[in-house]
Amino acid sequence: MQKNNIIFFILAIISVFFVTLIVNINKLESEINKCKHSNDKSFYREADICYKIAFAQLPNRLYPLYQRMLLYKKMGRKEEAMAMAERIITFRPKIESPATKQMQEEAEKSRLAGKVFI
Repeated sequence: MQKNNIIFFILAIISVFFVTLIVNINKLESEINKCKHSNDKSFYREADICYKIAFAQLPNRLYPLYQRMLLYKKMGRKEEAMAMAERIITFRPKIESPATKQMQEEAEKSRLAGKVFI
């Protein structure tokens, strides 16, 4: 009987973990959509804050940093864009994917060229 209780407890913990993970991913997607909307409407300050919040919610995601780099370029804030490119280059994602590699390669091209690449 005690063995069944332990298995149930472990399964409950795993379930809570996955539910929390799904909720956090949904929060990130919602925040990113707000960011894109602000950016599209030329509300750059709001978009910048929004991307910061998105990265704070899931700090192992590269996408919000990449979008901030592009936003700074669009705003003409070259120094901040270059700093963000450097941060992207040195960022080590938990799980590498073709998308993260592409973002890092574009940031590297930007840094080498001395300008932010779109």
